[in-house]
Amino acid sequence: MLLIKKILFLTIASCIYTQDTYPFFNDMTQQLIFEKNRIYIENKSGEKMNVTGGESYTEMANPFGYILLNEDPDYVSKNKPIKTTYTYWSEFNIKQNGKNLSEIEFLKIIGLTNQANNILKSYTDELAKYNFKKKLSTQGSYKTKFKKVGLLDNNIGEWWRWFTWIGIIGICSVTAADMSQTDYGFGYADYSSEYEATLNFTAATAPLWLINTIKVKEPYEEFQYDYPNYRSLEKPIIKQSLSNLQIESLADSYNRKLYKQIKNGNFKKK
Repeated sequence: MLLIKKILFLTIASCIYTQDTYPFFNDMTQQLIFEKNRIYIENKSGEKMNVTGGESYTEMANPFGYILLNEDPDYVSKNKPIKTTYTYWSEFNIKQNGKNLSEIEFLKIIGLTNQANNILKSYTDELAKYNFKKKLSTQGSYKTKFKKVGLLDNNIGEWWRWFTWIGIIGICSVTAADMSQTDYGFGYADYSSEYEATLNFTAATAPLWLINTIKVKEPYEEFQYDYPNYRSLEKPIIKQSLSNLQIESLADSYNRKLYKQIKNGNFKKK
């Protein structure tokens, strides 16, 4: 009787320890099939500490005494303050057999093809709208506008400004050159002629500057876009529609279903 109990115990224990338990198979062939088709989720995050500062530098300790009191410069050594910042990062990947999957690929693999097609259709519609608006953003035409300019600038151009400035600079240069010929520049020569010429030239050109203060409208052509708001559009991208937790839950459900199919011999590779 004792021998029968021992045999029964060993038989039950053998069945328990040799029974497949998710996510592992005792059969390596089945385990390999499972590993090649299961969905792995990598959800990583962390932080990186960045330390800046601490460099040494020299600074004058007595700048006012050096500048105002003619003291010898005195330098001291200092250190820049240390600043600590953190860079936070996160990484979320969906993988199958070592290959990264997009959300759309993931949804198709687990059987949610309609959901994947809806996301693609929504993106395609947005992209079509973007391309249409992008084409419109280049359309436009030249429009006549007006700006206020001086009366002389509008009628004879701005060359008269250069003429007056060149005249004044020229007369001043001649005067300065004559002054450099004498000691200290004054007292040994009569500069009344140069001075008078400068005054006369200034007096002659002053009315021009006064007249130019009268503003008139001057037309000019400027290209205007018909749809300026479309110039800064951003190209749409496919965004993740499910949260990370939802994807993890779906992946786990799919993996368990896959495990049962392989275990029962019902798995068919797509």
